[in-house]
Parts: sequence; C-alpha cells; structure tokens
Amino acid sequence: MRLLQLPTSIQRLLGEGQLSAGHARALLGTPDRAFQEKLAKAIVSEKLTVREVEDRVREHGGTPEPEATTGTAGGTKPLPVVRAAPLLELEEMLSDHLDTRVAVSMGQRKGRIVIDFSTLEDLERVYRVIVDGKEPTD
Repeated sequence: MRLLQLPTSIQRLLGEGQLSAGHARALLGTPDRAFQEKLAKAIVSEKLTVREVEDRVREHGGTPEPEATTGTAGGTKPLPVVRAAPLLELEEMLSDHLDTRVAVSMGQRKGRIVIDFSTLEDLERVYRVIVDGKEPTD
C-alpha cells in the first residue's frame, strides 16, 4: 500500500517490471518527489541495486541507517555500521518475498529480523506468506 504514495510515473515503472518492489520501497525513504523520479530514471538506465538506491537516498538526506558508537566515555563518536554482503542480500530477498521493508542485523552471537507492516491486514498477509508461503485468498 505504501507504494501507492509514489508518483504515477514510478508506479508505472514498477508495474512494467523495470523497478522491483525493493527499489520502490527504497525510494520512499525520501519525501522529495522530484528526486524520487530522477532516481527512478537512474535505476533503469544505470541498473542500480536496491542498496545503491538506499545509499543515494541517504546521501540526499533521506532516512539514515542506524549508527553504532564507540564505548569510550566522555562523548561517544558515531561509527558507521558495516554490514556483510550476505546479510544485505538476505535482507533484500526477505524484503522482496514479503513485499515489505525488512531489516536484518547481526550481533556477536545472535541476530534480529525486523519486518515492517502498515495495518493488521498487512500483518496477516505477511504472516500467511511466512507460514503458508502464499498470500491469503479472501
């Protein structure tokens, strides 16, 4: 449903299969519609990955990735979170399969998966995809 917030031109590219749902969700990270459209054209022409789109949205001032901090006292310094490529790939695959934003993080010994949903119906849809491997047929 959030994808309907994108400009019509981007929705058209999505419908034509020129953009993936992951690309479209990454574009939602910025409210700047002109930038969204410009970046959508770049996705098609430059064959950008979802991660590259997320990076460009962040550089443009969109929603930033969480940062880790050093454990020093007297003012901690933010350190960028470095995430392994396989982790990012699995995150993107889950996001595409569930058709919603998914965040995967890994600590020293265990990890966390966060799955976004917008309504209770959307939560039920995500649940059905996870449990049954398919969308509900109501």
